[in-house]
Amino acid sequence: LAVPFIAANLLNGLWQIPWSLRLFGVAVVVIVGILASLAWLYVRLDRMGMSTAERWTLGVPASLFFAWLCVAAPVNVTVALAAAGWTGGALWPPLFVLVVAAVGVALLRQTGDVAFAAVLLWAFAAILAKNGAGAPMLIGALAAAAAAVVVTTILAIRAGASPLPVTR
Repeated sequence: LAVPFIAANLLNGLWQIPWSLRLFGVAVVVIVGILASLAWLYVRLDRMGMSTAERWTLGVPASLFFAWLCVAAPVNVTVALAAAGWTGGALWPPLFVLVVAAVGVALLRQTGDVAFAAVLLWAFAAILAKNGAGAPMLIGALAAAAAAVVVTTILAIRAGASPLPVTR
């Protein structure tokens, strides 16, 4: 667990440098490294068969960080593209939301990870609050994404995926 954990945290600190210098392309490379490190950590934790206490102390914080990066990385890419002059048009925000939701649903189908789902729902609510006015395609994408996350999480838990396994 040490290598992906240390890598994610070092890269997280490093990301602030290119971001504050407005070197958004470099920041994208760094944030993708953080995301990859967290995915590696998440998979390792999932395969450990953690006790409930371990899940709360290791798994939930890793889930929160990983879910946040699943949203933050595409936002970082969007900022880099906008800084390079790309506008993206009206289709980009709903597409962005649906891609993030698809990644989340794929993971949630296997894990039923409530912490991960909660971060996605929080991010979708924040996107709606900031950008939803006058954007019917975005509102529809956010509603579909939120519904997919909630339904997938519930179905995964009912099928036996347990976000908080029984103490072993």
